[in-house]
Amino acid sequence: MKNFTEFLHLISQHDVTAYEVMNASNSKDAQKSFLSYNAKEPNFEYNGPKNLPIETLRSNLQSLEQIANNIERDHTLTPIESQLLKITLKHACDENQLAIAAYDYRHSVYMSEANLAAMRFRLNNLELFGDKTQADGIAIDYDVFLAMVKWYMQRIPADALRTSDRVLYDKLTERLSSIGWEDASSDAIFQPQPHVMQQFGELVEKYFANIFSHIPDNEIFSPQEVCNLINEILNTEFKGETKFQAQLDTTRRAIYVDQKDRIIYIPLQRSLGPYTHKTVKNIVIGHELCTHAYRGIPYEMSNITPLAEGVVGYGNFDEGLAKCVEQSLAKTYVPSGFGHYINLALIEYENLTFREAYDVCFALEFLSGTKVEETEEEYRKRFQATQSLAFERIRRATRGTNRLPLFKDLTYYNGNVMVWQYIKAHLDQPEQLMINLFESGKTDITNPMHYELVQMFKHNSSN
Repeated sequence: MKNFTEFLHLISQHDVTAYEVMNASNSKDAQKSFLSYNAKEPNFEYNGPKNLPIETLRSNLQSLEQIANNIERDHTLTPIESQLLKITLKHACDENQLAIAAYDYRHSVYMSEANLAAMRFRLNNLELFGDKTQADGIAIDYDVFLAMVKWYMQRIPADALRTSDRVLYDKLTERLSSIGWEDASSDAIFQPQPHVMQQFGELVEKYFANIFSHIPDNEIFSPQEVCNLINEILNTEFKGETKFQAQLDTTRRAIYVDQKDRIIYIPLQRSLGPYTHKTVKNIVIGHELCTHAYRGIPYEMSNITPLAEGVVGYGNFDEGLAKCVEQSLAKTYVPSGFGHYINLALIEYENLTFREAYDVCFALEFLSGTKVEETEEEYRKRFQATQSLAFERIRRATRGTNRLPLFKDLTYYNGNVMVWQYIKAHLDQPEQLMINLFESGKTDITNPMHYELVQMFKHNSSN
């Protein structure tokens, strides 16, 4: 066990979160310029503290190779420990290599260099966020993609659009005319049964009752009030069990739980709108704190860092569970990840550029949100908010390259489906279900190796 935890620590010193490294350091300015001058793609820069130097990334790979050799020579490791270390090490290599490939793509001078970098990017992208059950390795079901497009298009009141919006609608239908969405079956899209969602919602309300009791009756919360609320809960309900703290963030547009630094970032300007009471309970507390942060807290003081920060391959389950919690608290199934799924399918299969993907994303979101009797001021605010939303989504979909699809955000739909199916299969044992979901660390409890790691930890803790 000692060598196992030491190896985990060594690997973590050279691991990176590629999508964090690939985040532009000037997103707000790049967005403003992109929207103001109708540019083909944003002029992103990568010189922030998270944008590690290329020399550091390459050095990480060399260090990880040496660690791999040492693991091979260590005969004290059990089979499960050895297997987990090898998977964790490969994941760390893939993360570093993905960030390196993005860097090389951005700095390519010749087309041949760009193509080679794109091939490497795709390889590591599929290793990290792909689906080996699919023929092409991509976790996209084309029938689901078409059904999602149809879902959006059916929500556009075409006969009630303003003249300017009618022009936008005509351009949208022309752009999408070649994919055949009109004949898509809505049955391709997963939806949980109402009684499953209701029963799970009741379990969540009961399980986290003490945490939810801290939420005041405010209709609107300021970002600072949200921060204060999270820190109040952490300081009173966990009493020194965790290093997690919330802090304001001036650059991000979405809430982010940093597992390594144990920080819950609350954006001053949230792209999805203000912090309403429903947003705070269902998303900030339910989705972010009670799922993304809470699951790892019981293991924070252990020597098995991945149980606290995330075992390799946990992401789909963790995000899927967070969305299930959010949806059950809302008492209605709000489709998860449709926009991300569509954007990545269009970029991958229709080869859309940043601008083209942005235009489609904006049109789908804006037109489907049409309110027939809204005022000019409401229309203007909705237009600007949708611009920011569409830009952020395409930035995420092409993070690090402006052009190549990064499949990470497919997890919002795929993970949600996986966890709802798990919940349905285990609702007959509610107490054990909640233990498996929320007290098994940052794992995918459907993965046998993850389950075995949790059992190994509990066995060692009891001895």
